[in-house]
Amino acid sequence: MSPTSDSDRAVFAQNAAQLCSSAISLNREDARLGLKYILLRLTTVGLKSEEVTELQKLGIAVFKKSDINQAIQNIRQPSASALAVAIANVVEGVPADQRQSVFLGAVLGAHAAHNVGERRSDLVLFAAVNGAATVQTTSLTLELIGHGHALEFAQRE
Repeated sequence: MSPTSDSDRAVFAQNAAQLCSSAISLNREDARLGLKYILLRLTTVGLKSEEVTELQKLGIAVFKKSDINQAIQNIRQPSASALAVAIANVVEGVPADQRQSVFLGAVLGAHAAHNVGERRSDLVLFAAVNGAATVQTTSLTLELIGHGHALEFAQRE
């Protein structure tokens, strides 16, 4: 269910915990089937079949910690989908030691939104970028909690 009107947004907000739980469950379930399966599911929101292979190659390069330049160039074709380009760009735009989590954040964020967003490609694109950003801020979250600064953060005027 993707919110498109005020009443839709209110219902979406009321169901946020359930939608979040469903998205996490879907990601956990589908992740057991592998990256290619998740990417294939994203073809219903604009990812092209040939981009599945190229994004899988990017993922392999990222997880092998090898050079990603060729995979990035193969994705950035004039006819490329916005989703494929966004995933490639967020991965390329971070230091090498963050690429694995950013790649997974982008792909799993898009996949989660694929279900929650009723296959709206604009929401899935946003979720891919947001997923990449979220994993990059995890260290800040853990730092605030781990160092006992979360309450101070919350109470700051």
